Amino acid sequence: MRRRAWTVAALAVAGVALTASAHRFLGSGVLVSHVFYLPAILAAIWWGWRGLWVGLTMAALVVISHLVFFGPSGIAIEAGRAAMIAVVSALTAVLSERIAERDRVLRQTTRRLAQAARELALAEDRQRRDLAAELHDELGQDLIAAKIGVGLLREEASPEQRQKFGEVLALVDQAVTRVRAMTFDICPPVLYQSGLVAALEWLCQSFQERTGLQTRLRSTAPVPRMEDEILGLVFRAVRELLQNAAKHAQATAVRVVVNQAAERLRIAVIDDGIGFIPDEVLSTNSVSKGFGIFSIRSHLEYLGGRLDIASSPGEGTRCTLFLPLKGFSPVRNDVAEDECCDGFGTACR
Repeated sequence: MRRRAWTVAALAVAGVALTASAHRFLGSGVLVSHVFYLPAILAAIWWGWRGLWVGLTMAALVVISHLVFFGPSGIAIEAGRAAMIAVVSALTAVLSERIAERDRVLRQTTRRLAQAARELALAEDRQRRDLAAELHDELGQDLIAAKIGVGLLREEASPEQRQKFGEVLALVDQAVTRVRAMTFDICPPVLYQSGLVAALEWLCQSFQERTGLQTRLRSTAPVPRMEDEILGLVFRAVRELLQNAAKHAQATAVRVVVNQAAERLRIAVIDDGIGFIPDEVLSTNSVSKGFGIFSIRSHLEYLGGRLDIASSPGEGTRCTLFLPLKGFSPVRNDVAEDECCDGFGTACR
């Protein structure tokens, strides 16, 4: 604000000096008086209706300077120029106010959409937790009870029936395994029982077993205590980045690095894959390809954080999540500290 005010003031003073010099030494201010348009238009663009007074002041200076140097003769011409400056300033102020109003509406809409997206994500997280609890507490317990019952019946059955009961027990065991896998995929209990680092360690192990990619976790700082909803958002963001690495990166190794920098939690997902050009993937022409990244970025921005993507063809990809630690209390984790920050033996940037 101050810089703009000084800019307008400097242009106005320059216009007065040029106009006065033209009047005094050249006897004409026809061309030089047009310098007053610049501060008038800039003030109207920057401040809207509040900047109109600058245009009116410039118009008045045109008339006053003519009266001072030439008297009332030819004042009608200068008055016309002054009127043009005032009209241009007013029109610019109108356009500026309309543009500013549209910007305000756009910002409000964007904030509402971001809030709705976060509320939807939080509702999804709660539903995931409820569904996982039902699978574990209801269906899981029923399957275990059925397994115990079938086992007791097997002990009392004939040798031929025992074989059939054994087949049934195998099916029940498969069902129990699938329910546990579904429970962990929907909402891993370790995330809320043991914290973020333990959950990320489990995620890396599970990701490596499922994809075959070498996946390692490094933690170099205490992990903050977070609300359960935020914890779920961060965990799903890391999982989405890992899935992107498996689908698109053609990588052989992936690293997840957790540390703190400048009062912020920093989680980096680094792969040694083929890389890409971020602007192209996240452009409006590739929305479907970058929707997961867009969702992560919008959620982090709503929480006061951000997502940085550094990548280039053939150089791998580094996706870094930043989340402010203000209001969080640190909790020590059980993963051994490592001096390296990015998981490949290089120092933090």
